[in-house]
Amino acid sequence: MRGLILVLALALMPFSAHAQDIAAAERAIAAGRHAEGLAMAEAVQPRDEAETVRRLWAIAVGYGRQGRPRAAIVPLERLVALQPADPRWRLELAAALAETGQQDRARYHYELARGADNLAPPIRRALEQRLDALDRDKNWYLDFRLALIPESNAEKRTGAERVTIGGLQFGINPNARERPATGLDFGLGVTLLPQLAPDLRARLSAQFDARLFDGNASDDVTLRMGAGLLRFADHGQRLSADLFTTRRWLAGRAYTRSVGLELGYSRRISERMTFGATLLRDRTDYLSTPFHADRNALFLQAMHVVSSQLLLRGGLRFENRRSANPGLAGDAAGISLGGQYLFAGGLRVALDLHFDRNDFDGLHPLFGIRRQDRRQQAVIQITNANWNYKGFAPVLKLGYDRQKSTVIMNDYRNLSAAIGFTRSF
Repeated sequence: MRGLILVLALALMPFSAHAQDIAAAERAIAAGRHAEGLAMAEAVQPRDEAETVRRLWAIAVGYGRQGRPRAAIVPLERLVALQPADPRWRLELAAALAETGQQDRARYHYELARGADNLAPPIRRALEQRLDALDRDKNWYLDFRLALIPESNAEKRTGAERVTIGGLQFGINPNARERPATGLDFGLGVTLLPQLAPDLRARLSAQFDARLFDGNASDDVTLRMGAGLLRFADHGQRLSADLFTTRRWLAGRAYTRSVGLELGYSRRISERMTFGATLLRDRTDYLSTPFHADRNALFLQAMHVVSSQLLLRGGLRFENRRSANPGLAGDAAGISLGGQYLFAGGLRVALDLHFDRNDFDGLHPLFGIRRQDRRQQAVIQITNANWNYKGFAPVLKLGYDRQKSTVIMNDYRNLSAAIGFTRSF
């Protein structure tokens, strides 16, 4: 295994040398007696954190010099969990992950390593080159997720019991009000990136998403297909153009069909910050009606790596919809703020906040007022890098979703959880 800082080797590690058995293991590995050194290091019972770190590093180096990067990942993961602020372990782990074909996980650790204050300029330049190489060398992606999703109001229905129409009060059918449901969230995506030129790729993608419930909420299934071009440039720049089509089914029935164009641009604007922008235009046909909606949208995103443990992100969204149906036409805007922190020991906590407004044209046909929605969402995600099996770690998500609306039927509150698996650590 060739990590970014493997040249430091064992002799330069700033650890105390009072553990003679670890020192003997280090000497054996340095002398090329890898199996002997590994056996000695594995047998060590460290007395404190310093000895634990030194032992794990010796084991990682031994496996690396044996040409066994997969085996080296385990001790490197433990080093990152023990000392998440130290970029050396994270860089070595990222290199081992990349060598074993786990590019997404490698990118995650390289990105966090960019936040370290003590990286020498040559190592920082090499890090940026590794990030570029991860993009350019990838020929395909496969995404998978699976989670159990209990929700207090999966259909996002009103909690009101009565509604006023034309000055008269009517009771709302209990089946049309909020009620809890438990479901399964499943996603599978495949992206192919055949090379057309040194910095140009075609992009062919398919994404299947499904939320399947126990009967107390409608099943929601979406299939998206896309084809486009992806171009790479210096400073981590990526330019893309994609044509796509989407089909959505609700409660087993075809609900919408969309076609559109998406243009994207992203780049690193500093050693720690990445910026991205997306322009989208699509047309959505509502299949049970004669209406469609044309949408123009702009998305802006920024990510700042504060340190090897702390990452901050934010985004803006602007949207305009045009339709012959005033219940579909309107304008929307939103802002998102979030971040994640990696604690010593491997615990990672992420928090994301979303604030959206959605204003519709015309008057509501039943209530005779203009619909205006104001939505706030908060999502906490908790995982631990030490709890994983072949790269998958359990993750817990907790969400709060509150929408206030001038139309009572669109006013709701929902509490949700997702218990599943992820490789985003």
